[in-house]
Amino acid sequence: TTTRKPDASPVTQVDLELESELIRSIREVYPDHAILAEESGWTNGQGDDGRYCWLIDPLDGTRNYARRLPLFSVTVALICDGVPVVGVVYDPIADRMYSAVRGKGATLNGIPMHVANRTWESDSLVGVPGGPRHELPSAITDLWIRRCILRNLGSTALHLALVGAGSLDAAYGQNCHWWDIAAGAVLISEAGGVLTTPNGQSLFPIDLSRQRNAEVAFLGGGADIHRALLETLG
Repeated sequence: TTTRKPDASPVTQVDLELESELIRSIREVYPDHAILAEESGWTNGQGDDGRYCWLIDPLDGTRNYARRLPLFSVTVALICDGVPVVGVVYDPIADRMYSAVRGKGATLNGIPMHVANRTWESDSLVGVPGGPRHELPSAITDLWIRRCILRNLGSTALHLALVGAGSLDAAYGQNCHWWDIAAGAVLISEAGGVLTTPNGQSLFPIDLSRQRNAEVAFLGGGADIHRALLETLG
């Protein structure tokens, strides 16, 4: 069953049931941590001191899922003092688990993964958003489209995970929420890449007491292509 949220985006029963199960599992082990989930919003932990918060997007790519397009993901991240320290993105169709812990590297199904770190070339693959809410910068519509290959898979979290795994060279996003990108931030940094705002500023730390529903833009990739793409956005 698919219904519409106030912003007209779709939500399915699977979104709600999976989010509830993820929250239940986290609460069993970390009752003191806060949780920010896409569908149910913010809940404080028991005796929460504000240091730890779990970010959950139970189904990133709901439109794809609802239309039986097999490109979507489950993403969970842990933030400590405003910085992502644990990130997981799971692609259930391909059975690919992308995971990372800050300072301990990133893996794909348990095997260490790394960004491609290629230069900006004609066959560079770059993930970008699509749809009426995404009026892309002219650098993308005029320049990137002629100098590389653009891909829109319909899942921001999956774009970021694929950058970490080296399958995509870079990814750009806008109008995103923290639950879309927090896990990918750990994956990319631990895989040797860079993730910033489109003007090169740090995305983290964040203050979730004031920024819970902020809309975020990002650029991520290997160091060389990130630098090159950043220059075009400036």
